[in-house]
Formats: sequence, C-alpha cells, structure tokens
Amino acid sequence: MKPMIGITASFDDTYIINDQNYANSLEKAGAIPVILPPLHDLSRVDAVLARLDGLILSGGQDISPFRYDQDPHPNCASYSDLRDAYEIALYNKARQLELPILAICRGMQLVNVIHGGTLVQDIVSQRPDSLEHAKPDVTATAHRITIESGSVMEQIMGGSAVVNSLHHQAIDQPGEGLKVTARAGDDMIEALEADNLIAVQFHPERLFSQPAFLRFFEELVRRAK
Repeated sequence: MKPMIGITASFDDTYIINDQNYANSLEKAGAIPVILPPLHDLSRVDAVLARLDGLILSGGQDISPFRYDQDPHPNCASYSDLRDAYEIALYNKARQLELPILAICRGMQLVNVIHGGTLVQDIVSQRPDSLEHAKPDVTATAHRITIESGSVMEQIMGGSAVVNSLHHQAIDQPGEGLKVTARAGDDMIEALEADNLIAVQFHPERLFSQPAFLRFFEELVRRAK
C-alpha cells in the first residue's frame, strides 16, 4: 500500500496554488500526493490527518510577522492568516500523531515560528552582506551548504552539498527544540531537524531528478510506511 502524503497549498481569490513538482517528487518516491488547501474550520484538521501518513509543509508567501512578535518590514510580502493558522494546526497535530514531516522553504520558516523562533524579514536589507538567496531559477544550484555530522541531512546529502535558493526571508533565532543541521557560507541556516521532522530552506522538489534531492522524499515515504 502506497502511503498518502499531504502537501499544503497556497491560494488566491479563485485558485488553489501549488507547484506540481511536489506531487511529482512524491510520486517518483513511491507515495500518493494529496493537496491540502487551507481550511477555515480548524476542527477538521484531525479528520484530514487521520487519512494521511505524512505531511509536506510547502513553500509560498511570507508568514505574518505578528506571529513572531514583530511589525511588518516594508519588504515583507503578502501573508495569509488563514494559511498560517491552518498549517500551524496541521503541524501541531501531525507532531502529536508522530507523522513524518518535510518542511520546505516557507515551511521551514513556519516550523521555526511555531517553536518560538524568529525570522529575518528581508535578507537584502537586513543582512546586506549575505549571499544572494533569492535566485529566480530554482532549477539551478546557487550556493554550497555545510552539513552537521550525525544528522539526517548528512545521511541524505553527505557533509556538504550545492543547493538551489529562492527566499527573501530566513531563520534568525532558531526555535526551541530544533537542531540546526546545515548552514550556507554566510552562516544562514539551511536546515533544521527534530523528531520526525526534516526542514530545509532550499527546494529539493525542483531538483528531484537528481538522486540527492529525491532522497528527501524517499526518506519521508520510508518513514511514512
């Protein structure tokens, strides 16, 4: 039986929005992908997760800075209280159920906020000496990361790797209970781990044709089984 993995999604006034590469990655890794649009009624989270074997918190728009006790920076992009609230509820319940979770880009940032951490709201203006992280082509690699010894990240990618990059925000203060397991050359946090959680700032779904990036989804599927 193939495990069913939920993928969170963004939306506008008319459409649910998600990158097809998330579904493609999971299909190639041996799972059945299920798109999860934001719901207003958070009491339905239990029923949603009862039918799933794992969860991907996907990329997308910024997170409300009010959720980490900051006022919005002028370059903070649009955010959705509906999406934030739904994905926070999904994450907390998935953790209770000990479901495996893969958090990508915005997903990693949201996990950090849930655990009490903070974000750099705009890398270019707040960390002007940093690498260029908002590369427009996420099908190409952008910079190298160094990976902590003994981490799940090391099992997947080795001691270092070259990854893609498409984010204008980043982890500032890591949240409680999260272990930093990879950093870029400018010391920007690129991966976090906890029990049943792997979180990365880059986009492995855009490079799933490469074995090192597909392994993130294969590991999720392995844990989901």
